[in-house]
Amino acid sequence: MAAPTWTPWSASSATRAGRAGGATVVLTPSPVQAFPQSLLDLVDVLVPNEHEAVQLAGTSDPLEAARFLSTASRTVVVTLGASGSAIARAGAIVSRIAAIPTRPVDTTGAGDTFVGALGAMLARGASVEHAAETASAAAALSVSRAGASASMPHLDEVTALLAARQL
Repeated sequence: MAAPTWTPWSASSATRAGRAGGATVVLTPSPVQAFPQSLLDLVDVLVPNEHEAVQLAGTSDPLEAARFLSTASRTVVVTLGASGSAIARAGAIVSRIAAIPTRPVDTTGAGDTFVGALGAMLARGASVEHAAETASAAAALSVSRAGASASMPHLDEVTALLAARQL
């Protein structure tokens, strides 16, 4: 069975439907490609990794790319691997989230874990900053295990890691 093909029309339709229903629209631009501006205009939170960000923005600096891609209505959370993540709004970096040091076993699925945790926390009403901190902890746990979906932690594990870091 062939993998489903992404099309800008299907993504735009889903994005418009989510927006119409009052959802916060989160988009991770993977695989990176030219996205129609009409789609990007509907996105509340864009979550590229550093490589995707520079390609989308046409620059070599992921922080500059995050600033460029952010607008008054679109927040950008750019993931920076072991350097954590950065949050940009309205053309400015407004927050940096430190990565949680870990011994990586397998980085497969780390980005998916980050975006999934970020979206889940946003759906619970968390601020983007709190959601990104939680996502960072989830990704740290994920890379400490083998596999993609099998390495994704449960919320109680993420909560325990964050609590231990507060001590």
